[in-house]
Amino acid sequence: MATKTKKRPKKKAAKKTGTNSRHQNVYDRERTRHQERGSRSRFIRFDKDGKTKMRVVTFMHGKQECAFEPNFMHFNVPGDRKAVRCPEGDCPICALESEVPESVWKGNTAGRGGIKPSRKFVCNAVVRKGPDQKEDELQQRELPWSVWDGINKCIEDGEITNAFDLKKGVDFVINRKTKKKFTKYTVTVMPASKPVKMSVEPVDLIDALGDMPELKALQKIADAIYAEVE
Repeated sequence: MATKTKKRPKKKAAKKTGTNSRHQNVYDRERTRHQERGSRSRFIRFDKDGKTKMRVVTFMHGKQECAFEPNFMHFNVPGDRKAVRCPEGDCPICALESEVPESVWKGNTAGRGGIKPSRKFVCNAVVRKGPDQKEDELQQRELPWSVWDGINKCIEDGEITNAFDLKKGVDFVINRKTKKKFTKYTVTVMPASKPVKMSVEPVDLIDALGDMPELKALQKIADAIYAEVE
């Protein structure tokens, strides 16, 4: 005699609620948790089309002056973390590029993302004009590779010295345009830039991002990815 299978209980639909202090507290806790884990979520991204004029501000890491810090990430990796920082040259996950199908590396048409690293940079900046304009405070920004590359080309082509100096430096204009789900960034320089009069305390972004994961941990993730596609 066949046994009857039990029906799964239906999940109750979540009640729609507006923004309130309780939900804000949950959001704040989540944000703090991500920050403690070295997540990218604390950095302000270019989420809206339009022009953003900003001054990049350098920070000190020990005795070294830095402008940008790479924050490359592998997403869609197996395990609890779902994302892990990429150390670039010595990365066991990057070594899988020629070993796994292209759909695993770059993602597939069904919408699943690949494990190819997302190449971003972070910096301190004063936004002087644009969607996130707050000239009276320093922001920690996340830059796509093309924006980072565009800023460096502007400096090299224009032979600009002291580009990031608060008084004698220059502002960069980042123009974001989205067309048919593709986003393009162009970078230009403002040769006649006004000095930044506010006093700033740049964040040490190397310390803020935290330590890179150990190679043993990355190798374990790489082995799990390879095992899935065998």
